[in-house]
Amino acid sequence: MPSEIGEIQEEFGLFEKGSYNISLKNPEAPGPSYATIQNPANYPKDIQEQFRGRRWMPVTPATLDYEGAQFLLIGEGLGDVKKAVEPVAKDEKHGKEKPEEELEKLEEEVCVI
Repeated sequence: MPSEIGEIQEEFGLFEKGSYNISLKNPEAPGPSYATIQNPANYPKDIQEQFRGRRWMPVTPATLDYEGAQFLLIGEGLGDVKKAVEPVAKDEKHGKEKPEEELEKLEEEVCVI
């Protein structure tokens, strides 16, 4: 745990305090082309079996200890969350998708467990 919020935490939108949900992606489950990496995690059999064929499962410290581990991190909104889907000027400048479009893509992949 870093003692101060750094560049990586700022990029992820993490703060000193917050509430987050995190899920681990099954490397054997297909995903959309924009969210698929070339070298996904190669989990040992005991960890891979914990997915039980599902696309996502809860994260444990052991599952994040593998190169190529993919996870979905969702922060809990507090107060006015309408701004959460408003584009940020620097993202528009760099040609990134609008938050609303990104959320629509995530809806296609996320399944209820």
